[in-house]
Amino acid sequence: WPSNVLRPMRQDKVKELHLRKTDIFMDMINQKKIPLRPGVLRVIDEAIAAGVKLAVCSTSNEKAVQNLVYTLMGAERAAKFKFFAGDMVKNKKPAPDVYLMAVDQMGLDKSRCVVVEDSGIGLKSAIAAGIKCIVTKSSYTAGEDFTGAAMIVDELGDDPATGVTLETLAGLIGGEVPATAGGAPPVAAVAAMNNPTPPFPTPAPPAPVAPPASKAQNKSQ
Repeated sequence: WPSNVLRPMRQDKVKELHLRKTDIFMDMINQKKIPLRPGVLRVIDEAIAAGVKLAVCSTSNEKAVQNLVYTLMGAERAAKFKFFAGDMVKNKKPAPDVYLMAVDQMGLDKSRCVVVEDSGIGLKSAIAAGIKCIVTKSSYTAGEDFTGAAMIVDELGDDPATGVTLETLAGLIGGEVPATAGGAPPVAAVAAMNNPTPPFPTPAPPAPVAPPASKAQNKSQ
């Protein structure tokens, strides 16, 4: 019986610590102590130029996710995103809820979407939702099981000649990137972001994208 009595107390403590961790992380973001991972802004700009739909799907709370994106990417880019967070769904990742909500509310075809994740839990969530997923490993998640990923890379890369591009993502779903921003893009991209994980340059750095997170990407028809 002792464990049954203490369990609610432990759960409350876990929630308290998680909120505290998020507060500390957001303070570091606001102070610009944590940069985006290589290639994130480049791929997002490619998607925006092509008219691709973007969303951030995170296990964190909506306020923290929006603050993260607006601070690291700027208001102009952030305005192009739809936000879906852990406090908006019944079940968090690895359950597919947050991705299914994004697809449903944005009116997307799952077969025309690509998720960009950074962890095994995020990958499982995308797979459970029936969406193709590319994983950008971090030093925190490098040893995790990424079975089922459509592609696994260390980072998106700042150089489009050697890194992942919007064309790369479109290729995962058999699509092509429109030659211009005019007209409806053949693919809709959902950018997924995992729980905020700072990309510190330490033995264990990394981070979503978005961002990551987290960032996922998906293209509309």
